[in-house]
Amino acid sequence: MLALQMPFPRHDLFDLVDAFAHAPPRCHSSELRETEDAFHLAFEAPGVLPSDVDITLDEGVLRVRGESKFERSGLNYCGKIHRAVALPAERIDPEKVQATLEHGLLHVTVRKRARAEPIKVQVATSQPAAEEKADGATAADDDAMGDDQ
Repeated sequence: MLALQMPFPRHDLFDLVDAFAHAPPRCHSSELRETEDAFHLAFEAPGVLPSDVDITLDEGVLRVRGESKFERSGLNYCGKIHRAVALPAERIDPEKVQATLEHGLLHVTVRKRARAEPIKVQVATSQPAAEEKADGATAADDDAMGDDQ
């Protein structure tokens, strides 16, 4: 008679099942994309309702928290997401943040501040300005010629 041999002893099998039952939570993926006018973030949020999402933006750090709770086959399940993404605070507009949650994907758009147009800066001098004559010569040129005559 053939005896089946398990690759590991029976007590190790139960330890393995127990380890899977108490495995650390799965990390949901996220994505950050930058365009010319905004930062676009996407987070997996399966089973999370819009009312269970908390998004804050503080000093350039975008924090996303969410929780899903559901029951299946008489068992209660709970899943949490928590992400913190540092964005360049000087380049974002905290008043223009939008979020949508569709089909288990949370999309957050953080608009950038409008870039200031470059300005022309006049250079000042500490010496009195030379007055220009109609023929293109300056008063300083006349003074220099007057000393030679």
